[in-house]
Amino acid sequence: MKVIIVSAHPDDAETASGGFIAKAADAGHEVVILHGGPAVKGLEYEGRSSWDVRTEESAVAAKILGARLEFLDWGHSVFEFNNRTLGQLDEFITRERPDLVIGHYPIDTHRDHQVIAVLTHQLFMVQRQWQLAFFEVYTGIQTLEFTPNRYVDISKFIDRKNDSILAHVSQGPQPQVAMHLKMSRFRGIEFGVEHAEAFHMMGRSANGPADVLFDGPRRYR
Repeated sequence: MKVIIVSAHPDDAETASGGFIAKAADAGHEVVILHGGPAVKGLEYEGRSSWDVRTEESAVAAKILGARLEFLDWGHSVFEFNNRTLGQLDEFITRERPDLVIGHYPIDTHRDHQVIAVLTHQLFMVQRQWQLAFFEVYTGIQTLEFTPNRYVDISKFIDRKNDSILAHVSQGPQPQVAMHLKMSRFRGIEFGVEHAEAFHMMGRSANGPADVLFDGPRRYR
């Protein structure tokens, strides 16, 4: 299976699905992380271009998880849904031929996250060649009203997920680790494991081919 994680910003993919990525990669599946862009254009971090710094940090994080890293060229906080951005993402997904695309959930307080969600959903409706799932980031703060229908047990991969988040040194990542540990424990309680990540599979309650990548729907005990 081939999976594309469409992430607005470096660290979104890791916080939302770092455990899934590591688990899928270790199982022999090909995982591609596609970030909309590395940083705000023109911003600096400790005298260096944030664009360069966050690109390097993202490469370290992707290596930890076992994923291939790619970028679009969009500056943060100014993402747009238009023919240009739709065409860029369309071209990338068409070239990569994935079995599954995972991106941001549409109901989100961050504009860039909203744009990624709409773009991926639009292409899913047009292409119909792959399954689409949504992940959650900073649930209750950014992602809102999230209803999972797929889970992944990441208990054995939680340390690698945390390490991939910590690779984003310029972002002061410790609060992100703490927040997403709370989320993975909560989703683990829902699913009956120590740590889990939750996803919403678009448009299908029945299993599709890419469901081999998930551990199943919610289990009640």
